[in-house]
Amino acid sequence: MSAGVDRHDRGTGAGDSRAGRAGHLPRHRPSDGGAGADPQTEPGAGHHGADGAPRSQRGGAGVRSAVCAEGRRHFLLRCAVGTVHPGASVCALRHRGGDPARFCRKSLFYSHHRRDPQMKHLLAVFLCAALLFCISCASSQNSSEDYLTAADAVIVTEDAVSFADASGTTVTITKNPAKTYCLYASFTTLWYEAGGTVDGCVGGDSAVQLYKSHIGRDITGDADVTVLAKSAQAKGWSVETILAGQPSLILCSTAMGGYDTLRAPCEAAGIPIVAVDYDDFADYLKWFKVFCHLNGRPELWESVAMAALSDVNAVIASCPTENAPTVFCMFTGETSLKASTSNTMLGGMVKELGGINIADGMGDAERFDINLEAVYSLDPDVILVQCHTGDADARATVERLYGDNPVWQSLRAVKEGRVYYLDNALFHNKPNRRFVHAYDTLAELLYPTK
Repeated sequence: MSAGVDRHDRGTGAGDSRAGRAGHLPRHRPSDGGAGADPQTEPGAGHHGADGAPRSQRGGAGVRSAVCAEGRRHFLLRCAVGTVHPGASVCALRHRGGDPARFCRKSLFYSHHRRDPQMKHLLAVFLCAALLFCISCASSQNSSEDYLTAADAVIVTEDAVSFADASGTTVTITKNPAKTYCLYASFTTLWYEAGGTVDGCVGGDSAVQLYKSHIGRDITGDADVTVLAKSAQAKGWSVETILAGQPSLILCSTAMGGYDTLRAPCEAAGIPIVAVDYDDFADYLKWFKVFCHLNGRPELWESVAMAALSDVNAVIASCPTENAPTVFCMFTGETSLKASTSNTMLGGMVKELGGINIADGMGDAERFDINLEAVYSLDPDVILVQCHTGDADARATVERLYGDNPVWQSLRAVKEGRVYYLDNALFHNKPNRRFVHAYDTLAELLYPTK
């Protein structure tokens, strides 16, 4: 099954048959962001923002993070009340961030007292109380505050904006730069969404596609825009040509060597340069705040960014808080497939929506090679495929690598048709103000009966 633009590649939501329950909140239906509302960015390298906080700690905190993402509490509680034998849950616990040794000690305790109804009842009451305490603590956290942590650190004065960029440097940039160069297409689209225009940008097919889909036109054809390079790959740049234009501000990425290539020459020439990192919704809010104030359009913070935040929070709040679906997130490259943890944009969104990412127990990297037998042992409810290019290419890669593999064919998600290929406009590139559509798409996929 393919999830189109209305489903969002990195989107929010889908579900399984276990998710249809009474008592949950009604589905939130976001309104479209309108023209120019869907800028995107290439995937960032690294899961820590300039504030040093891992993505897993930077947003979407709430009841689900206590009940679903921290699945160990479920296992202990279920063992206590006798619905699951402790020994059967150790493997699953390991893949949900638990400590199997500690769990086994609890299991032995249960085994010793399982014939004692009074002890069993007391243990169940204790664990329920502990679980409710954890839920209440998590519920007291405001997800808006979590998403806004990085944005709140941005300092805006009458004439300038100060913030920590992706290099970890605190920079102060004067508002309304006269001549702006942006050497990363995704950041260019965000700059336009935040009320600005650029005087220099990168070209190439992928960049032009982004400009058309998110700005509404190919800006490389604008008379007052200079194409500075054919791509964001710094190895093809002419530093002399870039500096010769004497820009007032240069925006670039730490990916593909951009910032490292230009930093020293820009400092020597006295040209302000900003390293931008954009990995998730919290990053979007931070950089939108920086950009809209630099462009002299502070009103866009409320009308665009805060509106997006409100819609995203509504989608998250509408998701069930029990019977969390297990999810396997895959990233399709040109020739390979990788497992994605919750430290990636897609994996982080799944976690915020209450899904349990089985890859989190398999490795520490953001992405790593897939062990199909390990996936089979956990048999996820849903498989989400993040498409590097398009749906067709991703399907072809999966078919070539796994099509004849009996382990893949035996997965429940495959047999039940719950393998979803996500729209790369929403889940590979950055959706900007259309993040709500991405979250909503994932929510529908994780919880189809909501």
